[in-house]
Amino acid sequence: LALLRYHRPTGDAGRFDYNNLGYNLIGMVLEAVYEESWKDVVRRLVLEPLGMDDTSAYRSRLDPDRLALPHRFGADGFAAIPLAKRDENLHAAGGHFASARDLATYLAAHQSGGRLNGRAVFPEEPIEAMHRLHAEQDRQFGPVHRHGWGYGWDLGTYDGDTLVHRFGSFHGYRSHMSFMPEHRIGVVVLVNGTGPASESADLLATYIYDRLLSKPGLEERYEAMVDSLTALETASRNRAARALQERVSRLA
Repeated sequence: LALLRYHRPTGDAGRFDYNNLGYNLIGMVLEAVYEESWKDVVRRLVLEPLGMDDTSAYRSRLDPDRLALPHRFGADGFAAIPLAKRDENLHAAGGHFASARDLATYLAAHQSGGRLNGRAVFPEEPIEAMHRLHAEQDRQFGPVHRHGWGYGWDLGTYDGDTLVHRFGSFHGYRSHMSFMPEHRIGVVVLVNGTGPASESADLLATYIYDRLLSKPGLEERYEAMVDSLTALETASRNRAARALQERVSRLA
């Protein structure tokens, strides 16, 4: 807390700007109010009621054989890298290991106002408040144009449809989690790689939406996008190879 005096504003007053610090402060508030770790608060109040047994902020409690290890992208393609997340640095802003099935359950509860399988799990009002616009933004993120921020969710549009979404990344990982309230459909894509793998997560998600919505010319359009992504991957590998060769030559 003493370090907060050194934290300067991240943007103009009254303008939305995402920062991990806010989540970490909320984690500290939860621990002060409930007198237990924020991880245990989230487990008790959110994960357990939804039956999200494959989701945890404790790496030590997970089966290591089921962990998808992180990968980096370089001159030789994808290669495994050390898993840097531990119990100590799984903080409130970046914070959980999860399965796609668990996150799909989480989306289902959000789309139904806190209900799951016909049963009220959470009160409807706070769930709906998370999806309302509380701050404006105006920027493009991949295929999505973001126009606002709810509580923990980005608000945007994809091809004319509202998309409530939150993407996340850590070195070697990338996640896409989103839903379209009007169509009552949602998508979760998890990848354990950087570079082109990160873009492929959003590409797969938009393909699923477009397929479920029966948009015309789907296959031809996505074949072209996959070809473009493949070309980008090749160019990235070549750049990485040249950079590596240059570093080696400086050492010779």
